Amino acid sequence: HRDLHSFPTRRSSDLGTLPGGNSSQPYFITQNGHVAGSSTLADGTSHAVVWSRKQAADLGTLGGSDSIAFGVNDAGQAVGEAETSASDPNGEDFCGFATHLICLPFESANGVMNPLPTLGGNNGAVNMINRWGKAVGFAETSVPDPACPAPQVLQFLPAVWRDGKVHSLPPYPGDPDGLALNINDRGQIVSSSGTCGPLQPTLINLIGVHPIMWENGKPIDLGTLGGTTGVAGGNIAWNLNNRGQVVG
Repeated sequence: HRDLHSFPTRRSSDLGTLPGGNSSQPYFITQNGHVAGSSTLADGTSHAVVWSRKQAADLGTLGGSDSIAFGVNDAGQAVGEAETSASDPNGEDFCGFATHLICLPFESANGVMNPLPTLGGNNGAVNMINRWGKAVGFAETSVPDPACPAPQVLQFLPAVWRDGKVHSLPPYPGDPDGLALNINDRGQIVSSSGTCGPLQPTLINLIGVHPIMWENGKPIDLGTLGGTTGVAGGNIAWNLNNRGQVVG
C-alpha cells in the first residue's frame, strides 16, 4: 500500500483550438510532447493539428473542407486523412465527414501536408508513423467489394507507406478487407482484417474478424476469447510497444 498523497500532482492543460474554433480532439502524444489531433474552425470544419509546446500548427487540408491527424512521431511528422475538393465518383464518404469528397492519406513534413498514394482506389488514410518514418493505415483498391453497404463501394486493404511509396499488407487468408492501426519502432504492425460493414466510428467500414500482427509482411492471427464477431467492433489489436506486447 502507498499513501496516495505520496504520488506527484498531475495537472491538466488545455491545448486550445484553432482561431475561432470551439472544440479540439487530441489522438496521440509522443514521448517528447508532440500531440496529433484535430480542431474546429469558425466555419465548423475540422483541420488536422499538431500541438508542440502547447502551440497549435494548422496542417490544413488537401483542398477540401476537413482533415484529421491520427498520429505523429518524435520528429513531428504527422499522418492522417484529408479531403480534396473533388467529389468521390462512387459517392463514398470515406473520411466520415458526410461531405462525400475524395479522402486521401497524408504525411506532413515541416508543417506542410503532402498527399500519399492509394492502392488503386480513390481513398485512404494513415493511422500511425514510427520514428523511422514508416507509416501504416489502409487504402482502397480498384476492386469493388459487393459486401460493402452503401455508400462504401471499393475494397480496402492494410497499407504501409515509406518514402512516399505504398504497398499493401496481406489480410488473414479468407478476409477480403483490413487495415493497419499501429506500428512500433521494430516495424511490427497490428490491427485487424475481416469483412466490410456499415460505417462506424472505430474501424470505419471494417468488421474485425481476426486481430493481426504483421511481422516481415506476414499476418499472424493473435486469437480471440471465443466470442462471435458483431457489427459494432469485432476482434481488434489496437496498439503495441517496442517489446511486441499487444493490447486490443
